[in-house]
Amino acid sequence: MENATKLCGTVEGYENISFVLGGFQCIFFNVDSNPKAFTTLPQNQGFILGRTAGQKYVYIYSNEDLKVWNELTLNTWGYFVSSSPDITSYKAICFEGGILNKLFFQSSIIVDYTDTGAERIENCFFECQPLMGEYISRKQIDELVKYRNTITHGSFMPLDNKIAETAFVLMELVYCCILKRIGLTDKVIKDLFKRHLIS
Repeated sequence: MENATKLCGTVEGYENISFVLGGFQCIFFNVDSNPKAFTTLPQNQGFILGRTAGQKYVYIYSNEDLKVWNELTLNTWGYFVSSSPDITSYKAICFEGGILNKLFFQSSIIVDYTDTGAERIENCFFECQPLMGEYISRKQIDELVKYRNTITHGSFMPLDNKIAETAFVLMELVYCCILKRIGLTDKVIKDLFKRHLIS
């Protein structure tokens, strides 16, 4: 865990826990030294539960279940160590600094992209699409998030044109929302996009 950023924080109702962020590896071993089948480490509200050498619980932020054969080395970027095995008992988990910069509340700990978030994006598009002259679907946004989650957790996926275009249009959407918020008229915003001054 060289070059990892270590932070300490308190999760309400439990002892201080250690936060580790940065580039490092976690190693999981199958309990059976000669396993005949893999063991699945299930995702629990966005975290994989493991154990440290000191028999503490370790929660690794992950977007999918992990399958372990004899040994699995996991390249990851955020975890915390706790005395409690029950993730739902925490009211809030805060990672600060490093790649992950988010406060996870119990009600939204599953992922950082929810149906509510998707609906907000769709509502923004409904309002901004005529100004931008661009449109992407909910499915395209989901594909981009899936791609982002996969490469964030150390796996490789080729970047295809559709995903790149989706990311670009989402950036345009952000600019459009900012321009509306600071008070530019729809006519001015539309003209800026038409003249490609935003993109």
